[in-house]
Amino acid sequence: MDALNQPLSQSELDALEDFLALPHLQDSSMDVPMLEGFLTAIVIGPRVVMPGEWLPRVWDRYDASVAPAFVDAGQAARITTLLMRFMNGIADTFLNDPGAFQPIFWQREQRGAPEWCEGFLAGTAFCDAEWAALWEEEPALFAPLMRLGTDEGRAMIREDGETEVWMKLVQPMLVAIHEIWLQARTSALDSGYEGAFDDDDAPAEPYIRPEPKVGRNDTCPCGSGKKFKKCCGAGDRSVH
Repeated sequence: MDALNQPLSQSELDALEDFLALPHLQDSSMDVPMLEGFLTAIVIGPRVVMPGEWLPRVWDRYDASVAPAFVDAGQAARITTLLMRFMNGIADTFLNDPGAFQPIFWQREQRGAPEWCEGFLAGTAFCDAEWAALWEEEPALFAPLMRLGTDEGRAMIREDGETEVWMKLVQPMLVAIHEIWLQARTSALDSGYEGAFDDDDAPAEPYIRPEPKVGRNDTCPCGSGKKFKKCCGAGDRSVH
């Protein structure tokens, strides 16, 4: 197996987490749950995002201005390799068995779901127009992100005691989003438009809705029993 495709062991994941928690990074860097959500959005999204674009946000999730202080070139290589292997492991799962992917917060006594969802939202910024268009078409699909990854959403689910319910909806949400973008990328390749995923200014492949759009007074498709405008259609629906 290629070295960059080997999954991280628990000790390697701990080493990556320890590095991100070093004093010069701890106030700005992503933690491991946020990092996994961030990388997942990039992996399953509408186009390839190069490491030079996303790495600065790992060190500084706010404005990408903080750089890591590596001890030497060896440490820089080790940490960068761990990050790439972490991302490649996510990509391998979605390539071979999307339904097998389980967010890391389930492995940590159900902790880190808000950070994971915040990371995913941050990962959509690299293809903002494409994600925003999909969000506008399918707002209910993104409901777990809104509930777990925003202050307003977390307040709502705490009040209703539904945190774990929404956590369980993250994985099927990811499978659905992965399938949508996979179909869009495949359609673009089949049409012979080679630049679809390399040029930030390239038009996104349109997403064809399989069902009629949910009306604001219709019952929310998430299953809550509430009207859409009082549930997944409430509040700010922007991607980030």
